[in-house]
Amino acid sequence: MGIHITTEIIEASYERLRLTLPFRRWGLPHADEVEFHAVPIQGNASAEHAVIRHIASKKEHHLIRISPRRHSTLHMLDATLAHEICHMREYELGYRRMGCHGKMFDKLADQVCRYHGFDRGQF
Repeated sequence: MGIHITTEIIEASYERLRLTLPFRRWGLPHADEVEFHAVPIQGNASAEHAVIRHIASKKEHHLIRISPRRHSTLHMLDATLAHEICHMREYELGYRRMGCHGKMFDKLADQVCRYHGFDRGQF
């Protein structure tokens, strides 16, 4: 038995991670500026990051979806959320290919895993 992941828990976890290294150096948006959802994810993914563009205002905001069924502990949630934050940071740095695990993702993920003790092989 584990905890039940909700949208509110994801948002609070994001804000907590945002206050830690290396995230606090990255200038990430406040949780109020990011859309979070605890929803089932299709396929093999346990989470996803996307950027939503508003047609009228031409503004963008980040969206992070995490599957509650695939996360039974806060540690699992934190690792997955940190992974998606790396994708968010990639986008902010100008890497627009969503979901890619290239050199920039590896660099960011290495930093995150070093600070937070996440298993880099599973990250």
